[in-house]
Amino acid sequence: MKRGENLRRYDHSDPTYKTRPIEYRLWSSMITRCTNPKFKDWHLYGGRGITVCERWRRSFAAFFVDVGARPSQHHSLDRWPDPDGNYEPGNVRWATGTEQCRNTARNRRITFEGVTLPLVEWAERTGLRRETIADRLNRGWSVAQTLTTATVKTRVRDAAGRYA
Repeated sequence: MKRGENLRRYDHSDPTYKTRPIEYRLWSSMITRCTNPKFKDWHLYGGRGITVCERWRRSFAAFFVDVGARPSQHHSLDRWPDPDGNYEPGNVRWATGTEQCRNTARNRRITFEGVTLPLVEWAERTGLRRETIADRLNRGWSVAQTLTTATVKTRVRDAAGRYA
């Protein structure tokens, strides 16, 4: 068989996987990672018991109605608010990479005044470095003391090596 002869057997006029909308490809990938044990990351999805609701498995249209169009090319599917939950209505959103990084079980979550956020978000809100917050908590500081105590300015040495 000459090179390319096998391609002539197929009709390329109908939509193929690559010409479908990006939402279709993401939907298809979602189903694959939850149902195909040969998928490279299956152990992180289907292997952990994460499933896709039956309605979405059967119909891309139903998935698209529930989730909507992807807001930008920087967004992908994210299981939220339960990162260990299934792909189902109410637990899926379009999220940026930053939002997804903050929605993992590896993040340290801190509750202060009734608000629970990842440590990095508390750092942004308070102006403290995330390392400072983590160090204080690891040393036994209370959450309130950790988040409300300002950092001590770093002492600077002069040319002779003495503290100014």
